[in-house]
Amino acid sequence: MKKSTKIILSVLGVILVLILICYAALWFFFAGSYTRRSISIYEKLSAEHELLPEIDELGNYTDVKFRHFHKNYYIFCCDSYTLKVIYDDETYETQKKQLDLNFMFQDEPIDNLDEQDIEPSFSYDGYDFRFLSDDYLAFDFPKKIYLIGTNDNEKTMAYIYFEDKDLDSLGSVEFLMEEYINFK
Repeated sequence: MKKSTKIILSVLGVILVLILICYAALWFFFAGSYTRRSISIYEKLSAEHELLPEIDELGNYTDVKFRHFHKNYYIFCCDSYTLKVIYDDETYETQKKQLDLNFMFQDEPIDNLDEQDIEPSFSYDGYDFRFLSDDYLAFDFPKKIYLIGTNDNEKTMAYIYFEDKDLDSLGSVEFLMEEYINFK
């Protein structure tokens, strides 16, 4: 093979590798997602959002798990923050009763623009979820959503904060939980 042919093939190889790297970077930027699990993220978030309980306000839990899910889709992005708190039987029942005293929940269907209204409570993956009232702090549904879920079988409570500044309509709660919140 001639020296000039080797140089051309090398240059084409480098160009191909650069194109693949750029494609992968653009794919992540426009359609990628990531998950973070550091509880310090939740501690900072709960200090900024009065609707989210701080860690020391959760009572005597046996375990706590946190998950921040960030999703890019084209030029838009959304973030969901999920805190799961696991209790023993007695503490769970006490904490569950406190929810109605500490939070104001939505009691009427939520307007979802041209789509079907969203019910104020729903079940998903063993949890019974309720939306916090949008009258509470006049947050902008569906751009900001606060949910609290209870799972009687696992004695677990889930506190969820979701934010998507560009979202105008929710679709369904199943779509919200699967695609936007990535609830697991």
